[in-house]
Amino acid sequence: MEPTQEWIEEKKKTTKVYAVTIGSEKYYFRPAKRGEHLSMQKEAFPDGVPTDPDGIKAEDNARLEDIIVKRCVLWPEDINPQDLDAGAPQMIVAMVMKYSGFGMVTEPEEV
Repeated sequence: MEPTQEWIEEKKKTTKVYAVTIGSEKYYFRPAKRGEHLSMQKEAFPDGVPTDPDGIKAEDNARLEDIIVKRCVLWPEDINPQDLDAGAPQMIVAMVMKYSGFGMVTEPEEV
């Protein structure tokens, strides 16, 4: 089941809405704002985000992915990352991050 067009239009009044299909499931998500992203990092890493990427434990990274999925996936509502296929949260997070500005959209031009 997918959301109605009215539901989508209502969400679009306050945020951008994107859809991605992973396997046979379609997920509707929104980008994260800067302050929200920092809040999610603090929640996932209460002792502070490790500055060395090698210092991030797999379970800490999975916790951050779960937080991002829960906050940024609009549909299905009340999504539980633990019920998804193993790679789906990581793929959803990659899309959320991309559309939240964590990726170069175009090459910079020399001026």
